[in-house]
Amino acid sequence: ESKQEEIVIKDANPRDFDELLKKMYGASTEPFTVENAIRYMMMVDMFDLQIAREQVENWLLYTDLVSIHRKFLIAYHHNLKLLKNDIVHQFKEKAADHTNRAGYYRSFREFLEESPEWAEFPLSVRVPLLLGNPCDLLK
Repeated sequence: ESKQEEIVIKDANPRDFDELLKKMYGASTEPFTVENAIRYMMMVDMFDLQIAREQVENWLLYTDLVSIHRKFLIAYHHNLKLLKNDIVHQFKEKAADHTNRAGYYRSFREFLEESPEWAEFPLSVRVPLLLGNPCDLLK
């Protein structure tokens, strides 16, 4: 491959891959969105791009454009430990503040299941969360 003029990258959109490389090197003008962050994470996993993983995870940590539910499901699916820890910490803090209040989630599982994004994620993501305690998934 190193002697080839062009390398074919299968299962990745060339424009997305180019934009991801630009993001890694600070040359991108395209803002992060939830849609491109998910596409980037698929390529990050496929090509083991640690710098890009950290950039996407940091954006997800600090953006208000993505719901906490979707953030957790993305973090779980792509093993983003900082993001998972942050979300579980937020949930535990809120749970402690709202103990026994009507309308508050009784469990983290219930919190996830009632999110509008829940049905959009594949069974490979949802089943382990249903079978175990999501807080234990941080280990």
